[in-house]
Amino acid sequence: VLAAGYTLPVDFAIRFSGEYVHADGDKHAGESGHTVKTFNQLFPTGHAQLGYADMVGFQNVNAWRVGASAKPTKAMSVSLDYWNFRKDNKQDSTFDATGTNYIGSGSSNKIGNELDVVARYKYADNLGLQAGYAYFNPDNAIKDANNNKDNAMNWFYGMVTLNF
Repeated sequence: VLAAGYTLPVDFAIRFSGEYVHADGDKHAGESGHTVKTFNQLFPTGHAQLGYADMVGFQNVNAWRVGASAKPTKAMSVSLDYWNFRKDNKQDSTFDATGTNYIGSGSSNKIGNELDVVARYKYADNLGLQAGYAYFNPDNAIKDANNNKDNAMNWFYGMVTLNF
C-alpha cells in the first residue's frame, strides 16, 4: 500500500489524496500440484478498506484511488473517492472484502470502478452521524462472469455512532 495526501492551508481543510494497493494473484491458479501464490490476507476486515461497496478485497488486486475531502465546519466533513480495480493476474479469481472468491478466472483483468461519497457530522462529544453512497460499475471481469450483464450497484447508508 502506498498512500499520499496534501491538505491545503485554507479554510475548510481541503485535502487531496491518492493511494495505490497491490496484493499478489496466482498465475497458475487451479492447477493441480501447484502451490497457491495468491496473497492471503488471513483475517480480512469486512468493510471499507477498498471502497465502501466492499466488492473487492485485498487479494489478487491492483487498485488505485484518488480523493478529496473538506471540513466545511468544525463538526462536519465530506469526502469523495474514486477507485479503479484490476486483477493482478487474470488467471486467478476475484475476491470480495471478506476474502470470498466470487468470480473465477477469465479473459479480463478489469474488475470495475467505484465512487464513494461520505458525510460525517459530530452532533455532540459522544454522538456522531454519518451518511454515505457507493456506486460500483463492473468491468469485463465481472461482466464476463455474468453473461455481459451490467449489474451496476448503488448503496446508500446512514449510521449513528454513540461513544461511551
